[in-house]
Amino acid sequence: MRPLNTYYSIYNRQNLIRIIRQLHKEGHDLSWSGMRDGCSEGLAACQYHFGSWRRAVYAAGIPYTKVKRIRNWEWNKKRIQRSLRRIYRDGEPMNYNDFARRHWNLLHVALYHFGTWKDALAAIGVDHRRVMKHRQWNKDSVLNEIKQLRKKGMDLSHRAMSQAGRNDLLGAAQNHCGSWEKALESAGLDYAKIRKVKQWSREKIIRIIRQLHRQGKDVSWSGMHRLGQQDVVRSCPWHFGSWKKAIIAAGLDYDKIRKKAGGKAKWSIPLICKEIRLLHRQDIDLSYRSMGHSGHRSLLGAASYHVGSWKKAIAEAGLDYAKICKVQQWSREKIIRIIQELHRKRMDVSASGMHRHGHRAVVRACPWHFGNWRKAIAAAGLDYRKIRHQN
Repeated sequence: MRPLNTYYSIYNRQNLIRIIRQLHKEGHDLSWSGMRDGCSEGLAACQYHFGSWRRAVYAAGIPYTKVKRIRNWEWNKKRIQRSLRRIYRDGEPMNYNDFARRHWNLLHVALYHFGTWKDALAAIGVDHRRVMKHRQWNKDSVLNEIKQLRKKGMDLSHRAMSQAGRNDLLGAAQNHCGSWEKALESAGLDYAKIRKVKQWSREKIIRIIRQLHRQGKDVSWSGMHRLGQQDVVRSCPWHFGSWKKAIIAAGLDYDKIRKKAGGKAKWSIPLICKEIRLLHRQDIDLSYRSMGHSGHRSLLGAASYHVGSWKKAIAEAGLDYAKICKVQQWSREKIIRIIQELHRKRMDVSASGMHRHGHRAVVRACPWHFGNWRKAIAAAGLDYRKIRHQN
């Protein structure tokens, strides 16, 4: 008998039956295909505990014939219309995106038989404009929305608007005004004061390189990344063609800078420990992932070669790996607090929005503490359906 993994040990038969009943009560697609697309892990758990998905549905007291999908060739226009009317009477959202999430198979055959979703709704006497969730934009409404956001003191830079989940407004500005910059200017705002992206020029890049070099800083490619000057390096291909040409344009000897940066290539255990202690005094995150992202790959490689592993190198430097590495320790309370804080900042807290904002670790921690992201949102006191509809 194969050993239970972590996931299967969490979900026993009683737990799975309770979840299936809850999903059925909420109107989710409980067909095998629907579960495969929306919750493949739960499907696998049921396969393990019950033998098949059909048996798990029957064990939950639900007739499988009511949840299985009807084959495409069994549909006709009258049957589609009856199903659409029933769903409409039940008060479920009938806009395209929400309907696709809940009844993808029915949507698919409706499009096949009626041609468009608009025509399918018209066949049951429903005006598609009444069920649309997306706002209808024009140039005046875009400018009015920008002015309202300005009065509220919101950051109107393109990046901030995207992080706040206002891609609808950004897209409407692109369609009706030509660009976000032109939309802000049409609303009477100075885009140069609002934008937060730095404007680079050859002179500015050269000035920064010379200034850092005079301060004794490492201005090699990896050194600039360690100093947090990634933007300077990224702008160089456009203005110079490469970082080497930028260094030469600043009047510096590129080969000397490379040799100086490469002085740490001849690693030894004492030198590795000295570098680790120095980074620790600078309050640098010494977790393996963070060190790799911050341009210290040579130190990681040297630690693995000379000491055996990064963790052993930390111990060799006299430090406690568990205490100094800033790896997030998650709890239900911490996850809820982060969700509520982001929501108060008007940020998109849907699962996809959290990934876009760089909060993947929060989403990954949820299955262990809550079961899924939807339950985490509910535990934070928020309406999951409203969040999905808004984004």
